[in-house]
Amino acid sequence: MKTRTFSVVAFAAVSGIAAIAQADPQYTVVNAPPGAELGHPAILSNMYGGTWGASGVHVTNGTHGAMRVMDAGASAGMSIPVAAPELAQDDVWAGNLVSVAVRARYAGDSHIFGWIDDTAAEPAFAPIISTHTLNSPVMLEVSSNFRWALHNTSTGLMFTSAPWSNAGVGSRSAETFDQLVTYHVTGPSGLSEIALFWEDRIGGQSADYDYNDAVITIAAVPAPGAGALAAIGLIGLVGSRRRK
Repeated sequence: MKTRTFSVVAFAAVSGIAAIAQADPQYTVVNAPPGAELGHPAILSNMYGGTWGASGVHVTNGTHGAMRVMDAGASAGMSIPVAAPELAQDDVWAGNLVSVAVRARYAGDSHIFGWIDDTAAEPAFAPIISTHTLNSPVMLEVSSNFRWALHNTSTGLMFTSAPWSNAGVGSRSAETFDQLVTYHVTGPSGLSEIALFWEDRIGGQSADYDYNDAVITIAAVPAPGAGALAAIGLIGLVGSRRRK
């Protein structure tokens, strides 16, 4: 959307509004944002620190990397925890316990981020968090086959991570559109999470396809390891003996 207000995570603004170069049809084109809005490298700089720059479709600051997940042509969907992101496509997903946080938004419209469980008999949108709620992680259990979704409450339209479900409007209603660009972000101290960059307008509306209207991070929440479980059991045993 061309005219919009914006709010972002509270870090110093940096430059980086140029479009990321893309020639490979496996990756959806990301346009340069208008005006003072930030592009993907600058948004990632605000989120993770350092000065980020594009390397083809990928982005890096030297210590962190954001590998672009394919939008077409991959043999498998994306999994959480992340496995082989270089072979994955971001339309359908599989996961377990995850942490979700809104990290940035450049939008005049309002949205609710959520997911659609395609293992359910009647898949339906399940809301998670408003994109106005920045840096407040929410934990939830996701299924083995689902789509991320963004409900634009200003226009009433809903978009999912699967382009085939995103029909345009008006003269472009016969077309479908990719509303999501995804990165796998890695870095020091074992950082490994997903960054979802959404477009909140679609073909037939004032969509600019700079994919910065809502930025969401997704991280796997590890289950307690065997050592932790054993420690919990030992504490319980000691407590039991003391009570006796």
